[in-house]
Amino acid sequence: MTLILTALCRDGICVCADKRYRVTHSDGKVENEDNCTKIYKFNQAPLIIFNHGVNKINNRYWDEFCSDYEQSSRWRNNSFSMIVSDFRNFLDNDVQNQLRNEQLLPEQDRAIGFVLCGKTFQDSKFRIKELFWSFKSGNVFFQSKSHVGLVRSGDGKKYLENYLNNKESNLIDYWKRMSIDQAKKELPLLFQIAVNERIKIGGEEFSNDYDIFFITK
Repeated sequence: MTLILTALCRDGICVCADKRYRVTHSDGKVENEDNCTKIYKFNQAPLIIFNHGVNKINNRYWDEFCSDYEQSSRWRNNSFSMIVSDFRNFLDNDVQNQLRNEQLLPEQDRAIGFVLCGKTFQDSKFRIKELFWSFKSGNVFFQSKSHVGLVRSGDGKKYLENYLNNKESNLIDYWKRMSIDQAKKELPLLFQIAVNERIKIGGEEFSNDYDIFFITK
């Protein structure tokens, strides 16, 4: 239930995220709410975190964990790689418990991803790293991935597959050459292409509106 586009550019990272959460009420009614911010930006460092997949963990929304982590200050004086590792440890028990105890979702929908973007004073360049937990055959599996170029997260990414096929904008070097100012214009154009494709087939995976956040040198 999301579409998040992230660009690793020559002078930073730009993120364009939709605003939809699907909410199930106590009476069983399901509604889409399109007023949610899906990007958590640190106040005290050039770091961004966002989530895809299951967004409520042990009755708390994903960004509450991000806020707790920032306020803990345990990330201070660490490199980006060390922060990624520490953030995984910070989340792991809660995420595993949520995926094991989720009673309403089929296995293919039991997945939680957190994407960390940024750098610290110990790092020479900006980086993007994804932490991804999934539940299959009674077990929780974890994997981490490094990303470059244009990163597409969430169910809505399928709406860009045909457009980006054999396009220059699907190449890593295309985004390496791009500035943050250019990315702030380019990502909304790609987002709108995905919206148009979604509307054609009546999909509901993400909102028409978006937020843009960025970090730069």
